[in-house]
Amino acid sequence: MFKSQCNPLLSKLLNPTKALKGMIRLPRFNMPSTRMFGIELEFYLLNMDGVIINSADTVIDELKKKLHEIDIKKECAHSMIEITSFPHLSSAEVFGKFFSDFETILYEAERLEVGLFNYGCYPGKNQTLMRTDMLTDTRYVAYRKIFGEKEFLNAGKCIGFHCHYSLPHNSFNRNVKFFFLDIKPRKQKTVLDLFNLAVALDPALTTFLQSSPYFEGALAGKDARLLAYRGEPDISLPNSVYSKYPQFGTLNEYASDFNELVKRIRERSAKLSTLLAEHGYSLKDFAKEEVSLLDSSWKPVKINAHGTVESRGMDMNTLPVIASGTVVIKNLSRYVEKNNIHVQPSETGDSEPFALEDDTLHVPQRERILELQKNSAFVGMENPMVHDYTRRLLRLTKTIFSKEQYQSLHPFVMMIDERKTTSDKILEQARKIQGKNIEVLDQETAQKIAVKCADHLYKDVLTTKKTFEGFTTSSVY
Repeated sequence: MFKSQCNPLLSKLLNPTKALKGMIRLPRFNMPSTRMFGIELEFYLLNMDGVIINSADTVIDELKKKLHEIDIKKECAHSMIEITSFPHLSSAEVFGKFFSDFETILYEAERLEVGLFNYGCYPGKNQTLMRTDMLTDTRYVAYRKIFGEKEFLNAGKCIGFHCHYSLPHNSFNRNVKFFFLDIKPRKQKTVLDLFNLAVALDPALTTFLQSSPYFEGALAGKDARLLAYRGEPDISLPNSVYSKYPQFGTLNEYASDFNELVKRIRERSAKLSTLLAEHGYSLKDFAKEEVSLLDSSWKPVKINAHGTVESRGMDMNTLPVIASGTVVIKNLSRYVEKNNIHVQPSETGDSEPFALEDDTLHVPQRERILELQKNSAFVGMENPMVHDYTRRLLRLTKTIFSKEQYQSLHPFVMMIDERKTTSDKILEQARKIQGKNIEVLDQETAQKIAVKCADHLYKDVLTTKKTFEGFTTSSVY
């Protein structure tokens, strides 16, 4: 079934791309960070034939007691599990701890004759069973009533990767799960810059991590999960999860100041509270744990109740690609915070995205960001604007990351060079199995793709472990 033998590791790294012409090179930093971060990975469960199975509760019960460094949780569908790392300081710590337990998950899953599928959408018909028990799944019952039956079902057909970066010290009150009332102006600026950075990164990261060309067996573009989930006007698939209330799921607008950011959070929480009340629920019924104003967003960028900036707009993907995305988010956020960089949407950012001048990082304005999002979702790296955007992001990372940090971005370098993402590779697999006509996948083709995905996970573990083995403590901050 799901093979536990790895093929040879990835080939030697490509030569790094040259730095942007005229870019000011700031000194690299290697001082220890006190900022904690973590990752969340979602998976579908498969049987031996590559068919989605609704066995999450059984798998979680079997595995939970055997894990020590990561946690396994239920999601909105009985076919989905979520695996989360505990917070750590460095990428090496996160992945070192993560893989010690993830190998246990793979071993136990194979013993149970269950495979893990880790692309953003299952390529064929997804017969997932949603959680609708009034007693044990109150949150999901309320979710379904507010956002719609069909929309709730589509939420169970999308899996993603989420990466957290801690808010600045003394900015977040963990007792009330919100910002301190007297947060200092310098901290306010850092929160704002980290948030706006995450918004600007979204079109690039969703391109690098796109792995869902198909939705329910039909070719949708390069990122069907984005089209089926966010509720973006004019580009959504039918019954996109947040199509009825897009303010909860669409790509964030930049915030011009800290007070505007807080105001939006409060307004969105008030709207959710009103919608819940209309159906006989409260924020307390909806909360996963304690009530927080911050639990009212499923947008690609979220100020999280754990005190983090959460980048949550990306597809799930192979583990080396996940690792590359983690390194970009963690280290670029740390660079902005450590060096007091101002993230500035501007005309310069439209024409020269990620240009770094003195203490200002230029990023595209809102209209260009939305254009990039659309082109990424439908065309991906084949679109010249998207290709240039992702290429310029990597040029920035080469300029400010250590050699080891940049080397861990090898999967992204390959995508830039080949103009192919995981979605493109899935389409190549479909052509090999089914021939030229791949607009609609046969279920048999979808199952073969799913089995191959699950079979590849063990090699992914070895490849990613190898990437981070040689990292010194100072090199991963």
